[in-house]
Amino acid sequence: MRSKRKLEKFNPSVIIRLRTDAGWTQTQVAKAIDCTAANISILEKGRNFPSVLHVMRLADLFNVSFATILGANDELDLHDDINIFYRRFKDLLKLTHDDRKLIEKLIQRLKKRV
Repeated sequence: MRSKRKLEKFNPSVIIRLRTDAGWTQTQVAKAIDCTAANISILEKGRNFPSVLHVMRLADLFNVSFATILGANDELDLHDDINIFYRRFKDLLKLTHDDRKLIEKLIQRLKKRV
């Protein structure tokens, strides 16, 4: 059984490593994901947890999984990524199981359009 990852275990060194490996500055990353260099600095210092929107944009920018940005194991599957997303936004947990499945299906359909 895989251990559950807690959001408070976010490891900012992952973002630093991805950014420096890509040869990007904080300003370049900030511009690419539509935030400020100060936001990137705060994330890299571990002073704040990234929003889901920023996690998604960072994952797209660096071509890695949502879980990788959060410092989780690269082998986590989409279901685990979605569970992390749900825990971050507790309001989504108020939805019924059927509604969450509907959202997952919608996401899959949108991916096929791109």
